[in-house]
Amino acid sequence: MRADLRITFAAGLFGLITPVCFAQDVDVPQAEDMIDVVDSDAPVLMEMVKIPAPDDVGLIGFDAAVADFGELIQGEEIRHAYFFLNNGTAPIHIERAFSHTPGVTVSVSSRAIEPDEVGQIDVKLNTAHMEGGQNIRIRVLSDAHNAPSTLYMRGTVVPAEPEAEETEEAADAENDPAA
Repeated sequence: MRADLRITFAAGLFGLITPVCFAQDVDVPQAEDMIDVVDSDAPVLMEMVKIPAPDDVGLIGFDAAVADFGELIQGEEIRHAYFFLNNGTAPIHIERAFSHTPGVTVSVSSRAIEPDEVGQIDVKLNTAHMEGGQNIRIRVLSDAHNAPSTLYMRGTVVPAEPEAEETEEAADAENDPAA
């Protein structure tokens, strides 16, 4: 018996192709049922791809590979959890999950994720030393047949507004002839 992984791709922001659905063998709905196009901002289904996989391997499929945190004020901290399903027939062990971006902490359980079980990758983002547009890459190394995986966090970090007292003190110092 062979396990098969099917991945559905959709055109996302800026024309990037993004996997949007992971399913095993016959659990895949028909393409027309996957995405109901309601408005012009909805993703467009590109194609269905079937990836053959040998018996007794884990297959990792994330619920979403991109988290958009929108606009944050510099210094804010946010947390996000990426959930994944083991679509294979053997356990998955996450060997390492990391980001090279300063201020990003990635944590994952060391226990095996059994077939049809859900696992989680937790990411904490500290924006204290960030400013402007951010596109943060998180790498997930595992023993899954379709590893490694790449996850993304995007958004914009805007400078914090100065406190009202600091602004008043600066204005007073400019207007003070003794200074």
